[in-house]
Amino acid sequence: MLGFSRLEILLMVLMVSVIGASVLIFGSSHRPFADGAGLGAGEDFEGDNFSASGRGGPGVAGSGAAPGTNAEADPDRFNEKSMAIALPGREGFTNSAAGELEEEGAPGSAAGKQAAAAKSPTLGDIESELNRIAALPWGPETEKQLQAVLAQWAATDPAAALAYALKLEGLRAGTAAVGNILAQWARSDPAAAFKWFNSNFADNPQVLKGAAGELFAKMAEVNPVLAMDNAWQLLDPGLRGAAVHAVVSQMMAAGQKDQLLQYFNAMSDTSAQGVLARAMVDQWATYYPEMTAEWIAGLRDPSVRNAAAMALIAKWGGDNPARAAAWISDLPRDGNWSDEVSRMVKVWSRDAPDEAASWLLSLSPPAAQLDPAVRQLVHTVMNANPEGAMVWANAISATDQRHRLMQDVGYIWMRRDPVQAANYIMSSDMPDWMKQRLLRRRR
Repeated sequence: MLGFSRLEILLMVLMVSVIGASVLIFGSSHRPFADGAGLGAGEDFEGDNFSASGRGGPGVAGSGAAPGTNAEADPDRFNEKSMAIALPGREGFTNSAAGELEEEGAPGSAAGKQAAAAKSPTLGDIESELNRIAALPWGPETEKQLQAVLAQWAATDPAAALAYALKLEGLRAGTAAVGNILAQWARSDPAAAFKWFNSNFADNPQVLKGAAGELFAKMAEVNPVLAMDNAWQLLDPGLRGAAVHAVVSQMMAAGQKDQLLQYFNAMSDTSAQGVLARAMVDQWATYYPEMTAEWIAGLRDPSVRNAAAMALIAKWGGDNPARAAAWISDLPRDGNWSDEVSRMVKVWSRDAPDEAASWLLSLSPPAAQLDPAVRQLVHTVMNANPEGAMVWANAISATDQRHRLMQDVGYIWMRRDPVQAANYIMSSDMPDWMKQRLLRRRR
């Protein structure tokens, strides 16, 4: 046996007593949430009900945020009003029964009614937590706690949680909260989530536009065909395009390219097909521009092909303009080709106007079909190089358009080099009244 002195034994006994007392005090001061106890600033919900750490959607700080953010906040700058949260009154809380939680916490699932009832906080608990959070200094830790409480509320009554989230005065925090709840709801009932979104959009367009991506991405994860069909029901063109992009992105991430192409090929509405084509090109063109170009070339409808081509030019034209321009040169010279050349010139001439001009010269014949592209080039370069821009403006085939564009360039050139500009203007075919107007600008 090891030998200890009486003093050493006495010290060990004293230490054990102190540790035991500390454990008892700590345990009595940290009651579970289900028993009605609140959480202090910066604390997390624990156990099966909540885990505030690491949760949150766009704009919400992750688990890597510095601890103690709320406790260290300047009370003069961050007070209970700085959270910008409009707390509803008691009538703002529904009387829906808590229940039907699945293990992941999705609302409305049929997995475990009894377990959900035992684990879920009551509406009174939720109201108490929201009031407690509203009194905290606003910061990343507070927002994580807010998002966690709203997620738990949404597990049993997503519509009520969304109604509350829409009352948050901070646009970023409100949008993040609404997006998280909608995505959570869509996991178990995408049709109901979309119905709520569509019926509330008119009254809350700014918040719901910001939350649409999360909703449609989650709907596409559950049922991509339903998600795409729902996107076409949206009346706002910008919102519809964003929703389609979210669905396409999710389907590509899930390896569903073949299903996406099948859906595309089965469409009869060419306008909607053009929107989908743009979204598909945006996904493919970054890494597979030439494959995308081959796919576009095989599209039968000219308007759909043009929509896809314009999307590819925006991507490929900025990354590899020479290759993109060579592809455009070989496209069918139909009614859309002029717009496609013009878009290529616009993209290319931002960084390399001389190269864009050389390519434009290589296209033949330089007739009316190329006038839009020439105008685009002139508008891009006329401030930096009015002399060169004037030469291009004089190449416009339509007389009225040519003269108006030469006049616009002439104003700039007369300020830079009035002698050279005047000589060119006087020898041009502009009408005399336009020449005199330009020459009067010489000082």
